[in-house]
Amino acid sequence: MEDAFCSQNRGQLGNMIGSASYRPIQIFMDMDLPWQAQIYASQDCPSGLNDLLRTFQNHLKTPILCYATRPQNKADPSKRTVYILSQIDKTLSYECVSYRIPRLNFLSILEKVLNNVLLNSNDQLAEPYMVKSPKRILAICTHAQRDRCCGTFGKQLYDSVIASKEWKHPDLEVVECSHIGGHRYAPTLIEIPSMRVWGGLDLDLVKKIIEQDEDAPLDHYRGSCALSKPYEQYADFLAFKKFSWQWPLRDTFVESSTELLDGQETIFVTLKNTRKHNVILQAQLLHEKSLELKVSCFKDKTSLHPIYKVLKTQFQAEEPF
Repeated sequence: MEDAFCSQNRGQLGNMIGSASYRPIQIFMDMDLPWQAQIYASQDCPSGLNDLLRTFQNHLKTPILCYATRPQNKADPSKRTVYILSQIDKTLSYECVSYRIPRLNFLSILEKVLNNVLLNSNDQLAEPYMVKSPKRILAICTHAQRDRCCGTFGKQLYDSVIASKEWKHPDLEVVECSHIGGHRYAPTLIEIPSMRVWGGLDLDLVKKIIEQDEDAPLDHYRGSCALSKPYEQYADFLAFKKFSWQWPLRDTFVESSTELLDGQETIFVTLKNTRKHNVILQAQLLHEKSLELKVSCFKDKTSLHPIYKVLKTQFQAEEPF
């Protein structure tokens, strides 16, 4: 069948930048398979989880995304490991805190944890459940009930990574993950805590990400979850391209605007870092065109992927720090 997999028609893309979803607060938690298309309908999803998260979301007026994860080895089957990531002051960086919460009374304990993490409460009853976070986590989407590309290619990638020695780095964990967006870019993963999203991966490319190889696979970089606009993600891509893995996320802010210049709507993006250099990058971009791509294997719906032309870039420093 022609284009049986939605990821088969992404070959016309020069790169995948601008396709990461903006997610200021994200929660990853252990959940046994099978996962339904909507994880809250899964058998192992804690009853009432969706309502609890919606309460916090309404209070904060900020989207909260929750993902199911399945680690290679469970530390304790009677508990769920929970990673909570929150964007730091609208910068490109996130704070990651980890908890191991008993399945018994899980929801009531999680509520205390979220009060502490998201609302700055000081409930001492939540503290015993805090655990040390791995330095890095690679969450590979294998969500077959959501899309066959992730269920097929994502699972193949996860199995090949786990079978290799690369994932056995100290302080690195590799987990299966539910839908993180972008079936058409499968296999796709999200890197924690940087919250960089990657797509179209194979084992060799994952090795480069794990080892932070100098030859970063930027054609497979989809963008940062900390940036809400595709052209802001494109500016981040330009900085990443120049500075590689030394590109600083902490204390880096973005400012963007559009202006009619010579009859064309021109996009101006500035990346600032408050720790050492005020301005890191100033870029002028033009929205050159958009490519229509299928959204999912299970739907005929399409959406547009923006392509940008760089009119001008100016770096204020040759080294990020």
